[in-house]
Amino acid sequence: MKKKSKFIKLLIYLVTTILIMYIFIINIANADTVSKKMLFNKKCKTPELYDRKLELEKLSPRRSLTRDEKIDKGYITTGGVIKQQQIGDVESFWIIDGADWVTVDAKLSAINEHAYIYVQEQDRLGNKVLFDSASNQGYITQLDINNIANRFFNTGFSDNIYETTRETFGVEPPAGLDDDTRVTILLLDIDSDYANYIESGYEWWNNAWIAGYYFSADTFTDNDIYPPYHSNERKIIYIDTYPSFEHGYFDIQNGNEIYNFNPEPTIDHSNDIDTDDITMPEGPEAAYSLLSHEFQHMIHYYKDNDEEVWLDEGCSGLSEFINDNVHPFAVDFFIDDPTDSLVDWGYDIADYGNSYLFMLYLYEHFGGAAAIQNLVAESANGTASVTQMLLAMNE
Repeated sequence: MKKKSKFIKLLIYLVTTILIMYIFIINIANADTVSKKMLFNKKCKTPELYDRKLELEKLSPRRSLTRDEKIDKGYITTGGVIKQQQIGDVESFWIIDGADWVTVDAKLSAINEHAYIYVQEQDRLGNKVLFDSASNQGYITQLDINNIANRFFNTGFSDNIYETTRETFGVEPPAGLDDDTRVTILLLDIDSDYANYIESGYEWWNNAWIAGYYFSADTFTDNDIYPPYHSNERKIIYIDTYPSFEHGYFDIQNGNEIYNFNPEPTIDHSNDIDTDDITMPEGPEAAYSLLSHEFQHMIHYYKDNDEEVWLDEGCSGLSEFINDNVHPFAVDFFIDDPTDSLVDWGYDIADYGNSYLFMLYLYEHFGGAAAIQNLVAESANGTASVTQMLLAMNE
């Protein structure tokens, strides 16, 4: 009877909390806000890959085998021998370009204790991404890369993304299929937004674009899955370079109107997008929140590989806040659409803001990092996962 009473009290408290959040958001929504149009319509691609992830796991005939069993059967052949990777090495990576699987060549440009950073050399039209001093072309410089490497992990930084994210959400897989413990960070123009602009006049600023993703296919061997899927067989996250990292030059007037627009990317990353209530930075700073967002996805998949999208994305939004101490801009979209459902994921920007605010509230009122680690590791999914976490934290 005592346990039942405690459970009822927890449920009442949770419902009351959600109602308070809703009233708070409604009150904020009544204030004047600037219409963002499509200017900030950047998304994480991981939710769009969720159905593919489930299909992938269903199709894999070897999914039930342990890692040791796969090694014994010859499905994994590294045998514990880690491939030596050196600065300047060029590797070919499978990526999702729109609806197609293609390969891109990327150069290893930084290494530290916990990460490799590879940068796409050029897009499919030959436009350079990695800056080449000989031709003076490209827009991702070595200084940019070093800043990202240091922010992700550097023993001289007390707030590096690698350690801060792990302390809050748990640890990522100890090694990839290549037996390497480092996380690969691949910087590339996801979906070829600049090439599409040059080739067909595609206006990314009037469409949603992909800022980054983590895909569980990389936890399988490439022979272990069916086409059209492919695997890079390593611990890897994908971070967009255009327009997320560099978006060319334009000014904003009247809150959100674009003028003096030149979409050509440059090495000058000083043209932050500023509206009356949102700033979207350029350069390495733009990559930091993406790194913390996608790294959380890697951890979450390792801990609970079939979690519901809204909860996983809410945790990634929380990871951005914990690492940057700035609320994700998606909160503004939720303020503009406060009736957006928390649990019915519709792939709208408001969904990201909604789920983030819910996770932030759990984090701040139900035990901080310990509560979130319990939530991430909980085998139940969605609202059932939240309930189990609340029960565990109040025993």
